[in-house]
Amino acid sequence: MKCGYSNLTTRVISEKDSGMYDALAKGLKAATGDIVSYLNAGDLYSPHALEIVFDIFERLPVKWLTGFTVLYNELNHVVGVWLPFRYRRNLIQCGFYDQRLPFIQQESTFWSRDLLELIDYNQLKSYKFAGDHYLWQKFAEKTDLFIVEAWLGGWKIHSGQISEEIDAYRGEMQLFSKKPSILDYATAFYDRLHFVLPNDLKKRLNQKTLIRFDFNRQKYVLPGIGDNS
Repeated sequence: MKCGYSNLTTRVISEKDSGMYDALAKGLKAATGDIVSYLNAGDLYSPHALEIVFDIFERLPVKWLTGFTVLYNELNHVVGVWLPFRYRRNLIQCGFYDQRLPFIQQESTFWSRDLLELIDYNQLKSYKFAGDHYLWQKFAEKTDLFIVEAWLGGWKIHSGQISEEIDAYRGEMQLFSKKPSILDYATAFYDRLHFVLPNDLKKRLNQKTLIRFDFNRQKYVLPGIGDNS
């Protein structure tokens, strides 16, 4: 796995496109690193996000990772932080997150480059609102979304965002979401109750996909898989 900045090369491409997801498709196709993510204008990673993400991807069986849900104001102040409970693959496929359940924060989410093999870039660039959820649905076909108990990035709330058009976002998301079963609805109801629990209870109830920092060993660990050496 490659990590380092000594030979960092930055490419800036400025050209006409048909929308943000057309531009994103071009960027993802050009990505060469082992770990991939993207930020929209104005959003920010935390100062240690890349260090945390690299450490976890190098040591733990993780291909897709997110962190605390974090909100910024227009002054870049952190004004909201909470720990997600869990993100289930079947509920991602149903389009339940950002509808019946809290959203998956794109600004805090990182993934292994091999997951990009699942993406149809022509389909991605056709979206105007819910391209991020298209990525999540494709990734969920192959792997779990893990949560690390850490600040990785955040979403800046300001006027004029595409996210303000929530009905259009949800309508587009339903174009590629599978039809939920009765069990999916029941699971979503169960999880919705757990998203508002105190953090200690969330940690006890999600041993499978929640990565925690072990202060005795001074490293991030995944309790559900043993030693995590």
